[in-house]
Amino acid sequence: MILQQIQKIEKENNWHVPMDDDLLEEVNSLVEYPTAFYGDFDEKYLALPDEVLITSMKEHQRYFEVQDKNGSLLPHFISVRNGNEAFIDQVKKGNQKVLTARLDDAIFFFEEDQKMSMEDSLAKLKNVSFHAKIGSLAQKMEQVTQLSELLATKVGMDTEALHHLDRAAHIYKFDLVSNMVSEFPELQGVIGEKYALLQGESKEVATAIREHYLPLSSEGVLPQTVIGAVLAAADKLDSIISFFIQEMIPTGSNDPYALRRQMIGLIQIIESYNWTFSFKGLLNELLQSVYSIKEPAHLEQLTNQIFEFSKGRIQQKLNKYKIAYDVQEAVLQASEDDVNVILSNALTLQQHHSDVDFKAVMESLARVVNISNKVQVPFEVDSTLLETTSEKNLHVQINHLKAIWGNATSHDKYAALKDMVPYITAYFDENMVMVEDQAIKENRLNTLASLNEKIINLADVRKILTK
Repeated sequence: MILQQIQKIEKENNWHVPMDDDLLEEVNSLVEYPTAFYGDFDEKYLALPDEVLITSMKEHQRYFEVQDKNGSLLPHFISVRNGNEAFIDQVKKGNQKVLTARLDDAIFFFEEDQKMSMEDSLAKLKNVSFHAKIGSLAQKMEQVTQLSELLATKVGMDTEALHHLDRAAHIYKFDLVSNMVSEFPELQGVIGEKYALLQGESKEVATAIREHYLPLSSEGVLPQTVIGAVLAAADKLDSIISFFIQEMIPTGSNDPYALRRQMIGLIQIIESYNWTFSFKGLLNELLQSVYSIKEPAHLEQLTNQIFEFSKGRIQQKLNKYKIAYDVQEAVLQASEDDVNVILSNALTLQQHHSDVDFKAVMESLARVVNISNKVQVPFEVDSTLLETTSEKNLHVQINHLKAIWGNATSHDKYAALKDMVPYITAYFDENMVMVEDQAIKENRLNTLASLNEKIINLADVRKILTK
């Protein structure tokens, strides 16, 4: 009924009413007998940013905004009354009066905010706490600036983009002290973009200010610019690291600072932009250079804690791609720590999961892992101690594997390991590893351990369920 009534108003007035499914559901739950009607507001309020008008109507009044056929906002709204059309004009006047009061407030806040310079806003952030144990928003921005610079080098950002990123990182939270964000918290970032443009900032900087909050949910819209993506990733990573340093780590369903949402957002961005880097390496570097964590044991502990935390969010992605649980476990327990490579490894193993020879390949590789997984690096193989033909052949194949591994795709790696199976089979058929001669035994274990290093980089094949 609501939809039909709104469509009727649309047709009669030659308007367009964008349908917000969440708002429609909410309105539907608020009324028993709906009667849709339209109201008006003064055109002067169209001077406000569209987002402010729409938020005032939707969030506060449960109104639908009205556009012309070109998508421009018109000075009208559509509301839904609970009841019939009796005294509808009075209802309409009442709704117009309430909206006008809200829009008067918005115009006042908007005009007052224009009196505050960027420098004034940034100075205020020094007195706004991000968290009592972590510091102010100004301090957070300083950390994010350093972090974004380092991240930008990892993803190969060009000089011009770096310039815009640096400016954005220095100012991106300035709108949080504005009157408008105090009144409409849901517009943080959006107002930042508008105000930045009004104060002469470049379009690239302004867009990054809005995009740094994205994505807003696990399947939300992602930043569309690389500057916004790096700033968003840096902001999320800073929050995660800062809370982990203070040992405020999510447990069970308890996550008061939404760190899981921050991490899944980070994973989404890394995947979307196909950034490739060692995640643990990045964490280790950041913890030392930005957060001054120098003590080796503490550094290792934090790096491992945050990386393990990221695995839970990577697993969300794997679930979305319908990766079998045993394959998920195998790639998440592997030594690989590049997010996109982990995802690619999982997709490759899933693709081959139904192959006729998959079981034989996994069992052969698992045999290598089981016997050599505890051998300590370095795996020094003495070629003069290789006695049998199968031993020598396996050693040659392992060296070939090492040579191609660095530039190989996940599919290449799987294919190369599959090609090793005949050599592994011949090796175990012809050689006893645990011989009495200590030098021969250690050399054979080192040979297998150097192969295990590559296997375990792709996946912990012992986790794969074969029938």
